[in-house]
Amino acid sequence: MKELECPDSLFLLCNRNVGALNFNYYFHGSGHIASNKFIDLFNGLKTCKIISKNLIATSIKDGSVINLSFA
Repeated sequence: MKELECPDSLFLLCNRNVGALNFNYYFHGSGHIASNKFIDLFNGLKTCKIISKNLIATSIKDGSVINLSFA
């Protein structure tokens, strides 16, 4: 589900390379981070309202994207 007042992508600011990321969504207002498969499971149930955003790891040193595998 999309939320108009918040961008679709959130940036995780990192001071160094964080390596492989095992998540790419953040539940807005709840503080939960989950994988695509977990989100797809709940979206298929149609029993709850989930607002999900892409989470992109970004270096605060030079602004480059650290891991593009989830972008």
